Amino acid sequence: MDYVFNTADIHGYTWEHFQNWWSSFYLGNYQPLPVMTYALDYELGGQEPLIWHLQSIIWHIAATIMLYACIKRLQGNVWIALFVALLFAVHPVQTESVSWIAARNKVMYGLLFFWAIYIYIGYLTDNDKRKLIWIYLIAIAAYLCKISAITLPFTLFAVDIWMRRPFKGKTIWVEKIPLILLAVPIGIITLQAQEEVDFLSLHPEFTTIHTIVYAGYAYMQYLVNLFVPVKLSVLYPYPTSIGVVHIVYTVLAAAIVVLGIVAYRKKWYMLSG
Repeated sequence: MDYVFNTADIHGYTWEHFQNWWSSFYLGNYQPLPVMTYALDYELGGQEPLIWHLQSIIWHIAATIMLYACIKRLQGNVWIALFVALLFAVHPVQTESVSWIAARNKVMYGLLFFWAIYIYIGYLTDNDKRKLIWIYLIAIAAYLCKISAITLPFTLFAVDIWMRRPFKGKTIWVEKIPLILLAVPIGIITLQAQEEVDFLSLHPEFTTIHTIVYAGYAYMQYLVNLFVPVKLSVLYPYPTSIGVVHIVYTVLAAAIVVLGIVAYRKKWYMLSG
C-alpha cells in the first residue's frame, strides 16, 4: 500500500507527476496506467477509501461484462456466457484483486485482456485487418498495467484452436509477432524494476528444478482454488523446500499439457483449447 497512499506522485495531476508515472518504479513494479488511476482517486476524494474501492469495483464489473461478451461471441450460448461471467465476478479467488486497492493493476489488465480477445474473435469472423491494430494498442495498455498480460498471444493461439483455425499458413503466426515484440521492452523494464528492490534475488538458493516444480505447483494450486477456494491469501510465499505435494502437482500440470497436445492432434478441440 506504500505506493497508494504514501507516494507523492499520486497526489494530483501535475506535469512532474506525469513524468514520474512513466519513469519510476513502485515497489518493484512498472505500471504507469494503474498509478495514474490512483491519482484520479486522490483528485476525486483524497484518501477517502470509498472512492478508491469504487473505481476498482467499476473496473471489475467492466471486465466481467467483457468476459461475458467474449464467451458469447466464442460460444454463441448466452447461458454459458452468463454462467462463466458470474463465476468470474463472484468467485472468492477474485477477492484480493478487487478489494485490495494495491491490486488495481489486475482488474485493469483483466478488462484490457478480455477486450483484446473479443476484438480478435471478431477479426477471425470478418478478417478485418484494422482490428489487429486495435488489438496491438490494447495489448500495450495491458502490458503497462501488469506484465502478466504478455500471455495474450498464447491465449489467442488457444482461441485459434477453439475456432479450428489451421496453423499451416503464415498469417496465424505473423499476426502474433507484434504482440511478442511489444512485450520485450516492457519485460526488460519490469526486470529492472524487480532488480531495484532485489525481488530477483530473494531466493538465491533456488535452482532450475525448484523453479520448474514451483511453477507446476502454482498452476495446479490455482486450479484447485477454482473448485475448492479455501486458505486464500493476498500473498502466497514460496515453499521452504520441495515436498511430495509439489512434485505430484507438477506431474499433474505436465500431464495436462500433454493431454492438451494429444487432444489437439486428435482434433478434440474442446479439450485442447
